Parts: sequence; C-alpha cells; structure tokens
Amino acid sequence: MLYVPRHVQVEPGITVVSGYNATFLEGAVIGHVKQVTLKKEAPFYDIELMFSTDFSKLQHVYVVKNALKQEKDDLEQHTREFYE
Repeated sequence: MLYVPRHVQVEPGITVVSGYNATFLEGAVIGHVKQVTLKKEAPFYDIELMFSTDFSKLQHVYVVKNALKQEKDDLEQHTREFYE
C-alpha cells in the first residue's frame, strides 16, 4: 500500500477498507495489514497487505477503461517527486 502518511496509526492485523478511489468500490474490504515499516525520514509508511481475495482464482472480471488515467498518473508522479 502506498502513500499512507506517517501521522496515520497503522499496525499489523488491522482491516483495510477502500475509500473513494479509482481502483476499488468504496467500502470494499481490501485485506489486512501484514507488515508495517517506517524509515526515520520517510513521509510515508511501507505497508505490506494480505489481500482478502485470492486474485489468482478469479474466473470473471470487468475491465474498465479510465479516461483520466494519464492525469492521475501525472499527479501521483508529481507527488512522489515532491516528497523525495
């Protein structure tokens, strides 16, 4: 999981539920926090998740094209560069 700021309390075992985003439906259970690390000067945690769904066993999926993907990617890249 990326870009969780250090002021948020995160610990192994907590359930991760989707908020508003372009990947998961709001309120969907994503999984549980498996491991949390925070480097001394890092603005964000490094978080490893245990997903609630075994994606290797999915049989049917919907593919949705995001018309704003390039803009989203550009904003995320700008944010990463700002904090590095």
